[in-house]
Amino acid sequence: DEDEGRGECPVCGSKSIFDSAHTVDAIREFAQEVDLVVICTDPDTEGEKIGWDLATLLSPYVNDIRRAEFHEVTKRAVINALNNLRSMDVRLVEAQIVRRIEDRWIGFGLSRKLWEKFDMKTLSAGRVQTPVLGWIIERYRKHLDSIKRVYFVRLENGLIIMLDNVEEKGRKPREVKNELKGYKAIISKLEEREETLNPPPPYSTDSMLREATQRLRVGVDTVMRIAQDLFELGLITYHRTDSTRVSLTGRNIAKEYITETFGKEYFVGREWMKEGAHECIRPTRPIDAERLMALIREGIIRPVRPLTRRHFVLYDMIFRRFMASQMIPSRVIRAKYRVTIGPYSKDIEGYSRIIKEGFMKVYRTIRLLEGLEEGEYEIYEVRYRKLATTPLYTQADIIRLMKERNIGRPSTYAKIVRTLLDRRYVIETKNRKLVPTSRGIEVYKFLMKHYAHLVSEERTRVVEEKMRAIEEGRENYMKVLQEFYEEIQRTL
Repeated sequence: DEDEGRGECPVCGSKSIFDSAHTVDAIREFAQEVDLVVICTDPDTEGEKIGWDLATLLSPYVNDIRRAEFHEVTKRAVINALNNLRSMDVRLVEAQIVRRIEDRWIGFGLSRKLWEKFDMKTLSAGRVQTPVLGWIIERYRKHLDSIKRVYFVRLENGLIIMLDNVEEKGRKPREVKNELKGYKAIISKLEEREETLNPPPPYSTDSMLREATQRLRVGVDTVMRIAQDLFELGLITYHRTDSTRVSLTGRNIAKEYITETFGKEYFVGREWMKEGAHECIRPTRPIDAERLMALIREGIIRPVRPLTRRHFVLYDMIFRRFMASQMIPSRVIRAKYRVTIGPYSKDIEGYSRIIKEGFMKVYRTIRLLEGLEEGEYEIYEVRYRKLATTPLYTQADIIRLMKERNIGRPSTYAKIVRTLLDRRYVIETKNRKLVPTSRGIEVYKFLMKHYAHLVSEERTRVVEEKMRAIEEGRENYMKVLQEFYEEIQRTL
C-alpha cells in the first residue's frame, strides 16, 4: 500500500520519490498481454546481468523471453538483432555476479575496517579504487621529488627554450640569469628524414576518455554521459568497449564518406582487430558534425533531446578519428635540432613539414616545429622558476593506466575516478591535475599495511582472469565464489 511505505521516504518523509517497484509492476502488466518479451539491455556483462534480472522478474508472466543485442541504435542494427534473437548468456551473468559479490565482500569488509579505524562512515575501499589511489599518491611523491629550478630562454625569433640542466654551483639564480643573457643561441640541424605516419585506430573507451577530457575540459564521468546521449540518439556505436574492431558496415560508412569527400584513393579499409563481438566507437552514418548540425537545423534529423556544444565536439572527435583510421598514411619530414647557449644545450626533435596529408586531412596527430631555423640568435629574455619535471596525473592519465595495467573495464573507468573524488581521497587542481589529500594518504597507508593482497593490482588481474574463465566456460562460478569467500574470511 502506498500510504504504508512505498509512497513515502522512510528517512525524510517526502512523498516525492521514485520506486522501481512501480516500474516492475508496469512491465509485468504489459508482459501478461504479449506472447514474447524482447530484452535489449546494453551489450556487456552488466547489461546481460540486468537483462537476466528482468527475465527472472517476468518469467512467471510470459512464456517466451528472448535477448536482442545491438551495438548501435540504428534501424538496420535493431532489425538485425530482432532477426537473431537469443537466450540470455548465463555465463556472462555468472561472471558479473562473481565480480559484484567479490567487490562487495572486499568493499564492505574493508570499508567497515576504515570506519572503525578513522571513525568516519563516509570512507570506503575497493578492489580497484585503492590501487588507483596508490598510483596517484606515488606520482605525487615523484612530482615533489622532481621539483628543480628551470630557466626559460626567449630568443629574438620568438622561440622559447627550457633549460632544465643548468648547474648553478652555489650561484644565485639571478647570477645564472645574467650569465645566460650574455650568450647567443646557436640553432643547428642534426638530422632530417622522411617518415610515413599511419593513422591511429578508432576510439575505444579509454582512448576516447583521454582525448575528450582534455578537449572538453571536463571529468570522465561527464564525457561518458555525453557519449551515452550520442549512443541513445543513434549517432554513435556503443561507447563502453575495449575493442578497436571495425565491422564491414563501419568500413562501408567510411568508404562512402571518404570517397565522396576526398576521392577513392584516400580510402584504405582497416578492420584493426579480428576477434570479439564488440566494435570500436564510431559514427553510425557518413555524416560529419557540420552536416549533422545542418540536418538538425533543417528539421530532417530530430533528436529527442537537444544537443549542446559538447555533444557536437565529442561527435566530431569520434567521427574524425574513425575516418582517419580508414584513410591512407601521411608522409612527413622529421627533424632533430640542437640549441646551444654557452655551455648548455637542448636537443629538440619533431616534425618540420608535411609532404602528403593523407589521414591528417581530417585528424591532425602532430604539431609542426616552429621557429627552428639554423643560425645565431640574440637572447631577448631569461626567466626562471621552480618546476616539477615529473607532472602530476590527470583523469585521462589514470584511464590510460587502467587500460594498460588491465584494472577495471570500460564501464567502470569513469566510476572509479569519480569515487576517489567524491570520497575526498583526491582533489583536482584548477589545471585538472590530481593531488591526493591527507585523508587519502592515511587511508591508503592503513589498507596497504593490513590488507595489501586484497587491494593490489594483482588481485584485480586475478578477478578479471576468473571472470574471463567463467564467460568461456572454463570455471564454475560457485567454485570461484567459494574460493574468494574463504580467502576474504581468513583476512577480515
